Amino acid sequence: MNIPTQRSKKKGEGGSAGDSRIRVLIADDHGLVRQGIVALLQRESDFELVGEALDGLEAVQKSRALLPDVVIMDIRMPKMDGIEATAHVVRFPNPPKVVILSQYDDTEYVRRVMASGASGYILKESVSLELPAAIRAVHRGDRFFTPTIANQLLALYLKDVAGVRPDDARS
Repeated sequence: MNIPTQRSKKKGEGGSAGDSRIRVLIADDHGLVRQGIVALLQRESDFELVGEALDGLEAVQKSRALLPDVVIMDIRMPKMDGIEATAHVVRFPNPPKVVILSQYDDTEYVRRVMASGASGYILKESVSLELPAAIRAVHRGDRFFTPTIANQLLALYLKDVAGVRPDDARS
């Protein structure tokens, strides 16, 4: 296995075409989910799969060793959940971006994910439509959220910061 010494360069940073691919690590404890994500990413010429992790602890270890640009992180995993793993990974020097991939869309998970430092949050039901765009967006330095999650974030903002109840914001 080739151990990388640096992350890929973002668009506009120069370098050869070979080093412009986005290096991706997948962390999910379900083999079928990982296989599906691998198949999806292999259809995209600008992604390079650098590794897979079966639990949160392994995701942290492999993030440190493999230097991915983006980590796709499930929330519910053994040994260490994806939210705690994300909080560790984003504290690395030159950290990868993390996109949370989950079936959970309740407000408490959204709050915890945002507090962990994740750059994106997509629901597993929309992986095939949104994952490639999410990876590219967070790699550019943007944020990416499934519309359901974006709506929850806006409602949380309106409630917590602006003092507006979500029902009042709709009128």
